[in-house]
Amino acid sequence: MNTIIKTLIIFFISIISAYAQNNISGYILDESNKPLEFANVILHSATSKEIVTGVISFESGFYKIENVENGNYYLEISVLGFKLKRSDAFLIENNSKTFDFNLAEDVLDEIVITHKRPVISKRPRN
Repeated sequence: MNTIIKTLIIFFISIISAYAQNNISGYILDESNKPLEFANVILHSATSKEIVTGVISFESGFYKIENVENGNYYLEISVLGFKLKRSDAFLIENNSKTFDFNLAEDVLDEIVITHKRPVISKRPRN
């Protein structure tokens, strides 16, 4: 009887530890392969397009999304000063995935600021 209980406990612990052990990780780099820190890495559901979760890359450009449930997803990467990058849809099914991204700079040619001065009229005081 004691052996059956121990076997069941070990079985359930192994099932619980195996559930949602899917991870997505990789590096965010610029065009010259320098790491991009503080990049937004957003995980979207491929079917509903809703945001599932997100993380920010470390100083090394490394990111890791842990405990992802099985399903179809895509990643969206954004960093200020770089073009938005979106991955193709992929399937997570009891496995981990690695995706590295190289982002292209998004440089503006010029910025023009226009402003009109307000009209100020002076009236004599009484």
